[in-house]
Amino acid sequence: MQTQRNRSCSAGTAATAPLSGWRELPGAQEPKKAEAMKYSLYAGEVELEFDEKKHVYSVDGANVPSVTGITKIIDKSGPLMWWAIGEALSYVEDNLPDFEEMDEIQTKEFFHEAHRAHLKTSRKATSIGHLVHDWINEYVTCTRDDLELEPPKNKEARRSIYSFLDWYKENVEEAIDSEFKVYSREHGYAGTADLDALVIHEGETERALIDWKTSKAIYPEYEIQAAAYVMAREEELCVSYDAIYIICLPKDGGDIQIKRYPVTQAAQDAFLGALTLQTYLKKKD
Repeated sequence: MQTQRNRSCSAGTAATAPLSGWRELPGAQEPKKAEAMKYSLYAGEVELEFDEKKHVYSVDGANVPSVTGITKIIDKSGPLMWWAIGEALSYVEDNLPDFEEMDEIQTKEFFHEAHRAHLKTSRKATSIGHLVHDWINEYVTCTRDDLELEPPKNKEARRSIYSFLDWYKENVEEAIDSEFKVYSREHGYAGTADLDALVIHEGETERALIDWKTSKAIYPEYEIQAAAYVMAREEELCVSYDAIYIICLPKDGGDIQIKRYPVTQAAQDAFLGALTLQTYLKKKD
């Protein structure tokens, strides 16, 4: 049984959205990458702009906070600190030089690189994540049955994609929308969700919001992020979701990690608490 939630929606909007990563305005052409992308939401009543380069959302010329930006307020410094230390130690172990053959500048540069090793790892992980998300979106939105998409050459991205394909073909009955923008008029935030789909769960069909991850684990803030997407989506389209799926697609060939969450008021309240705190702290700046 679904947990009782407070939900408001905009009357007169469509129950489902077309399957597309980019919803164009009437008569519009897809803008150049340097320009902000424009999305028509709430049956044309709201125009959401997204500057991909700056990762900034705006409505009526005013910036609105993003879901991922809001949940960054959740403290993850402890685990991240130990991860960064581990990356530095791995760099030293893999590149340990003969210090007797190095001068002072070379020694300083070596430790500087060790200090920044976690940044290099993070950039690579982000690039792989984008590659995987882009390929999945193209696969899901492809309307040609005869078109076979070749996975990327990157081995880690391919592993993630093969895990995705195994799960998707077995569990997804119908994809409703992919890589779509959401905006809450009531709470004033925006974001990009991965997939809206009908999923088979224990022999029954349920409507779910699915978030793909390529991280090493599923972290608590992922549910809170997805709950925010659901809240905005339900507000716009007057639909109801049964579940949230966080699916971690391993880059190292390990087992796929899947967590199914019921859509709860508690998770949405947790997000709104983070939004309230972020808004308060920005006013103090």
